[in-house]
Amino acid sequence: MEGVAKKVVSENRAKQGIIFDIQRASIHDGPGIRTLVFFKGCPLKCIWCFNPESQLKEPELMYLEQKCLLCAKCANICPQQAIKFSKDNVIFIDRELCNLCGLCVESCLNSALKIAGKVFSVGEVMEIICRDISFYRVSGGGITLGGGEPLAQQEFAYSLLQEANSKNINTALETCGYAEWDKLLEILQLTDYLMIDLKLLNPEEHKKVTGKENKLLLNNIVKSADYMLKNKKQMKIRIPLIPTINDSKAHLQDIADFLKENIQVDKILVEVLPYHTLGVQKYKQLSRKYSLNGLKPCKNEEKEKAEKLLMFYGLNVK
Repeated sequence: MEGVAKKVVSENRAKQGIIFDIQRASIHDGPGIRTLVFFKGCPLKCIWCFNPESQLKEPELMYLEQKCLLCAKCANICPQQAIKFSKDNVIFIDRELCNLCGLCVESCLNSALKIAGKVFSVGEVMEIICRDISFYRVSGGGITLGGGEPLAQQEFAYSLLQEANSKNINTALETCGYAEWDKLLEILQLTDYLMIDLKLLNPEEHKKVTGKENKLLLNNIVKSADYMLKNKKQMKIRIPLIPTINDSKAHLQDIADFLKENIQVDKILVEVLPYHTLGVQKYKQLSRKYSLNGLKPCKNEEKEKAEKLLMFYGLNVK
């Protein structure tokens, strides 16, 4: 399946993409009631990532141990012998052998196995989006492209936004901002509402926790702010608040100073997103290590303290 997905997308990139979830009735990802489309693939590898299944563009097999009945049907049916049981009834998935044929998923009696990522056409995604078009009209909602990173599949994102615009559906983009400006600008021309991340100002520290330096995305924040305001579109800067990484007073002041020097902070909202551990189990489901084990979620008072600091520094905090 992995090879097929890559081939299909490369041959017809504008009309098909790889999506790992479509969430209807979302109220936290833009104005009104929205449908949130999760794109596979992201250029950053943030060590706190809440959706690790979004990082790779290719589909991936996930094993939900808590649902497993230990019936061994998956191991017995796997033609690649990629699933094995240890003597103490622990399942091991050899991901080098697995070719994502999906037979194990189909045979699982309790949905303990699933494939994150599926090839969708623009029409298939729009059919789901249009189911709630009446709710968009009443609430001022629409669709939000998230992920992962929609700009990792820029041509598919562009085609999807074109279709939404043709139906007068409000459009929003959630992005880490790590893309060439011309590609981002093409998407912004079809986007009504932009939500872009700002994590750290120090380039070395940013690279240490995300895998990339931040010069490109900082430039994109400045250019995006200019474009969105000139075209009377809405924009929000999101700051993920990660304890021990960017929650100090010095880090928050660096962020505030950068924004005040480069954008019209009175016209652009800033939102603090507190660290949580809801995605930690997904790393285990993907046979990956989570490097922040033991880190506790942000408490409400920690979030509020950060918000008050940013407001004190002159930002327009939601």
